[in-house]
Parts: sequence; structure tokens; C-alpha cells
Amino acid sequence: MTGKRLLVGLTIVRYSGEVIRQVQYHGIVERVTYEDGIVILLADGTVKTLPPDLRGIQRAEPGIYTLRSTGEEVRDPDYLYSWTITQPDA
Repeated sequence: MTGKRLLVGLTIVRYSGEVIRQVQYHGIVERVTYEDGIVILLADGTVKTLPPDLRGIQRAEPGIYTLRSTGEEVRDPDYLYSWTITQPDA
């Protein structure tokens, strides 16, 4: 995966199932290690790290993906990474 474009979609929900927020971003995978996780470099120079769990990754179909939060279009990412994160109810 190193050097490939990864499109990330995270959905944060409460135990009750209520969606708190959705986060989307994309970047180039710098490295994947058990110690560091999945390290991604975004276009603005920001580095994001995801857990080293590859179960949420799948090959992306060719096409244009539109980020819901910004409207930005991502053309032909190599992989998609999606997870739902559950937080305790407040």
C-alpha cells in the first residue's frame, strides 16, 4: 500500500446508534507497520495515523469520489478505508 492513494471515511456514532459526525480525507500512504499504524500524508502536509488494522480497507473502483464534508472530488483513489467508531453516550 505504500505510495498508494487512500480515501478514508470515518463515522463516529454513540452506543445508541446516533451519528455524531463523519470525517473524510485522503492522502498518500507513507508506511504501514504494526508499531506506527497506517501513516498517511495529506496534500496540505498533515500526517494522519490510523490503527494497523487492514480489515476496513478495500480496493477502490475507478471513478470520482466526492467528499461529503467539503465537496472535494477525489479521482481514482487506489484504496478505500472505512470504519465506524462507537463512543459512549453522554
